Amino acid sequence: MSSEDESIQAVITLLSYVPSGDRFDIACAALVVYEYILTFPLELHVIWGHKLRGAAVLFILNRYITVVYAILIIVLSLGTWRTGLFRNLLMILFLPNSCSAVGYTAEVISCIQCLILGVFSALRVYAIGASGWWAASVAILMGITPVAIYIV
Repeated sequence: MSSEDESIQAVITLLSYVPSGDRFDIACAALVVYEYILTFPLELHVIWGHKLRGAAVLFILNRYITVVYAILIIVLSLGTWRTGLFRNLLMILFLPNSCSAVGYTAEVISCIQCLILGVFSALRVYAIGASGWWAASVAILMGITPVAIYIV
């Protein structure tokens, strides 16, 4: 048996212990990470090759918050955070309640994603609409409403 076949079999064995609902989360997160790896050279040319402006900062925040969240989903879904290296790493980073700290980290990342989406939506409404800042203000208020709900 080749090493590639053994690697595939190891992944299948690992995923057989994961609940089916988490497999979908892992697949989606893996797709996000894969897309980021594929488009990284283009990002280097288009974004990092020029002066950073507001739109570029918004793009970078959106891109890297999403990839961090995807990696967090993969780690949490595989259950490897309970044992071994990930448990030790989490105990170092999030003493003493690593489980709740990871959950809080996921919630904070969700809030940041909602804020980014609200700002992006407001900029789109401002650019497309003739109503000016009034419509953009309504759009950003609607976009940040989930953040207020998460906080409460």
